[in-house]
Amino acid sequence: MADQDAQDRNLPASPKKIERSRADGQLPRSRDLPHFAMMVAGGA
Repeated sequence: MADQDAQDRNLPASPKKIERSRADGQLPRSRDLPHFAMMVAGGA
C-alpha cells in the first residue's frame, strides 16, 4: 500500500493529514495568483 502513486488514491486526504501538511509548510499554491496580483496592482 505504501507503493501507491498519488493518482491511484481514490479517497481525499483526511483533515488530520491536511492539517499536518499545512504545519509542515506543504500548502497548495497557484502559480497564477502572483501574476494576477501584479496585473491588478499594475493597472491601479
